[in-house]
Amino acid sequence: MIKLIKFIFLCFFFFSLHAIEKEKNFISFNEAKESQDFIKFQIKSTKVGLFTSEVDGYVKNFSYSFNKEKAGKIKEKAKVVLVSDSFDTDSSSRDEKMKDLCLETTKFKKITITILDSLKENSPKGIVSAQIEIRGKVHPIKVFMHFVKKGDAEFIEGEANLSFSNLEIPDPSIAVASVSDEIKISFFLKL
Repeated sequence: MIKLIKFIFLCFFFFSLHAIEKEKNFISFNEAKESQDFIKFQIKSTKVGLFTSEVDGYVKNFSYSFNKEKAGKIKEKAKVVLVSDSFDTDSSSRDEKMKDLCLETTKFKKITITILDSLKENSPKGIVSAQIEIRGKVHPIKVFMHFVKKGDAEFIEGEANLSFSNLEIPDPSIAVASVSDEIKISFFLKL
């Protein structure tokens, strides 16, 4: 009898989950920018100590996987994997420095973000614990996430505020242009 109860419980648990696995591959900065699904990063750059501007970048190649319960809850251990040499700011010289100095893409091919908490469908924009593996090291981070409905489609929208120093990424500043320590990540992913 106990074996039957365990089997029923496992079947219920297995069939109540819906696995979502997606992969995105964009050819250009503009294609990634115009996509309904995106991962965007922003940094601030100050030139000659006077002129500050925001630099937008997009990740052109990434994948993500979630387990969603029928009750509208994303289970913990959701993953987002970014291909490190697909980061694009629409400036070849800036991208080259970012890939060579900051991300060391020849050595570290991927950046992995793992969501450690669950997310409920009807919850407001919530803070979830996560970790990011970048440049061979794992760092704890906080991510703000929530569900969004667009027509019949359902998405997860969110953002995270990171920093070069906390992630132990070399500062890409040069003499005439300094880069702020903050990195803002935002995303919109279809379920």
